[in-house]
Amino acid sequence: YPETAPKIDWAYYKQNITAKSVVDQLEASYKALNITYPVDNVSDQIAAQEAANEKEAEAFIQDSKQIQTEANKMLDKFKVMITPSEMTEEEFALTFPDWAVRQSVRPSWWPHEETTPGLSQAQRDEITKSDGPPYSLI
Repeated sequence: YPETAPKIDWAYYKQNITAKSVVDQLEASYKALNITYPVDNVSDQIAAQEAANEKEAEAFIQDSKQIQTEANKMLDKFKVMITPSEMTEEEFALTFPDWAVRQSVRPSWWPHEETTPGLSQAQRDEITKSDGPPYSLI
């Protein structure tokens, strides 16, 4: 709604209506009408919240782009690696250390001690950082 009431041509109504006192009364009532609008005290808060949401959205977009880049790197590795049906268990364990079933070096009885052969975490991290296929760094 506009802040001010629309202008009315009272002269037109006075010429075309026979009861001029009614028009005068309506005109006086219309001019006396004063609608106060509430003071806007939340626009600044909304703008601040909007700015914070924009920053949060930008951070989300950057994180999503980083995840997409990492996924594309993994996809590139999938394209150049040996197919899983042709891999040995050792090649699979070196290629996907988190997915491979690890067997201990020596069989154990309960309680089983956690001993996993293969690469250390630092070596696995180094393999995942490389641009080439993961099995080429053996």
